[in-house]
Amino acid sequence: MPQLPHKASHVLALALKLSLTLSLTLALTPAALAQTSGTAFGNQPHLGEQPAQPDAPAIPGRAASDFRPSLHGFAFVNSFTGSPLPAALRELKGPLGDLIREGVESGTNAPSRFGLCGGMSLAAADLFLERTPRPAANKPPAPGTDLYEWLHRRQESSLGSAGLFAIKFMTWMMLPDATSRTGTTNTTGTSAPPLRTIAHATYEELGPILKRLDEGELAPLGLVYVRAASNSKAPESQPGLPWENHQVLAYQAQRNPTQAPPGAAKPDTKSLDSIPAGKITLWIYDPNYPNDDDARIELEVSDGQVRAVQFTGSGKRIPLRGVMAMPWVPQPVPAAVSAASKPAPR
Repeated sequence: MPQLPHKASHVLALALKLSLTLSLTLALTPAALAQTSGTAFGNQPHLGEQPAQPDAPAIPGRAASDFRPSLHGFAFVNSFTGSPLPAALRELKGPLGDLIREGVESGTNAPSRFGLCGGMSLAAADLFLERTPRPAANKPPAPGTDLYEWLHRRQESSLGSAGLFAIKFMTWMMLPDATSRTGTTNTTGTSAPPLRTIAHATYEELGPILKRLDEGELAPLGLVYVRAASNSKAPESQPGLPWENHQVLAYQAQRNPTQAPPGAAKPDTKSLDSIPAGKITLWIYDPNYPNDDDARIELEVSDGQVRAVQFTGSGKRIPLRGVMAMPWVPQPVPAAVSAASKPAPR
């Protein structure tokens, strides 16, 4: 990430970069990627530590499986123009405001076209919970409008407390692609510990994700598409930047475990500790593909690891490196947004 201009102090530079990186964007998508990637970041547990299991609320009287992107997701695509900065920075007046905006935007290479996929995912969940029809807009709202500012605030919320999930995304970008837990032998002839990969990290997250969905709760997900350019242990993945990852909202899981031998104990598909080998489909609302009720993630579970591929209803195949659970605390839908909504089937 380039340094800020010299007229900004080192401390200010760090503060401004954190303001942008940790407080707002998940996946700032260049125009060319507007249809394939969105916004996302995250909090990676240390090795040996249990994965984060953010609390998700129960949905009283409404099962997550009732969610349909064509009814409850936004009708516009996740592609916004202008400045990705939060309102507090965009509205600063005078020379100081100009300096801050210039410093942040140049210091982070902030694009003029970007995504708010985390905000759109959480806002769609809020609307669904309140049984509020989605807004009538079929084009992305402009900065300064009630809908845009709400999506931006939810974008900030999607990063979790203190923006820790930004760290998690960037840490996962450094994990290797290798998918074997088999120990290796180092140059001294002793056995090295098993290699922790992004496939193992996804397996560790899958239990909490399935638990949410099984209990009728929506499950925001972080999708890791790219590796860090400095990550030489992931040769099969494309290098990229943190904002080339994405966030979506899962509303249903469908399991198809591998056939067990005759007489074997029936696998516990809801266990958080041991997920049986087989295929799992997660049905999702993807803000990059509005009204797509066939958008999904297909997971293949084997030997404590998960390989993932994303599909759109049109048949587009999007390789995935990893899938993680994201935090969600419901918030009331702003009255101005509710007023702009149109009646829709429940």
